[in-house]
Amino acid sequence: MKLLRNSILVLLLLITGCSNPFKARVVSKVLDGDTIELNTGERVRLACIDAPELSQPLGIMSRNWLNEMINDSNRLVSLESIGRDRWGRNISIVRLKRDKIANVEMVAIGMAYGYTRYASQCPVWNKVSNAENRARSEGLGVWQQGNVERPWDYRRNRRNQQPHRDD
Repeated sequence: MKLLRNSILVLLLLITGCSNPFKARVVSKVLDGDTIELNTGERVRLACIDAPELSQPLGIMSRNWLNEMINDSNRLVSLESIGRDRWGRNISIVRLKRDKIANVEMVAIGMAYGYTRYASQCPVWNKVSNAENRARSEGLGVWQQGNVERPWDYRRNRRNQQPHRDD
């Protein structure tokens, strides 16, 4: 039974077009527009981008777009890990079927920003930057509403507004 299941998984990986089927991973959940969870429980943060938080305008839509991309890839992705963040998440370039890069695609449709703070650590920064320039010029997604608060500013402002405890 286990052999049959593994054979089916390998066949699915080959059919979906993942460039290296033996490194493909199964996504169990899309947490937001830049974070996924694998069937192993590991959380993966899409490198080079920052999507609106769920409580921000377009936050839920951003998550839904990423979920659609993952669904279109039969919930299978391959990862190019570039490190870990302070919460232990795997920071990765996430490849979909037909070698599409989810990180770049999210910026291209205006559902995430290029995260310039980490540009020097991003192996696909030119693609991310070009995608963001096109999305901005076409007024897509986050660029429709003009001067929207960036996710990194939103998080910082929320941290600064939290009351301090005098314990």
